[in-house]
Amino acid sequence: MILSFVVGALGGIVGLAGGVILNPIMLSLGIHPVVVAATNQYLCMLSMISVVSQNSYLGVLNYEFALFINIFVVFASIIGLT
Repeated sequence: MILSFVVGALGGIVGLAGGVILNPIMLSLGIHPVVVAATNQYLCMLSMISVVSQNSYLGVLNYEFALFINIFVVFASIIGLT
């Protein structure tokens, strides 16, 4: 519990993603790499939902740019799968 608090505080202060700090710690604790990767993706999704919700509430979300990036990511993902 204390370790998670320290990782969250350090990640928030420095601006690093939790995976940069938390993944090596979880791997050193012997957690399976697939579980570590899945946990990192889940936490990243929760963080992104929080940021998008805050920006949308404050009215600073740039919908045109988000749509442009979304289209680019969809096409890049299709190309990446082939």
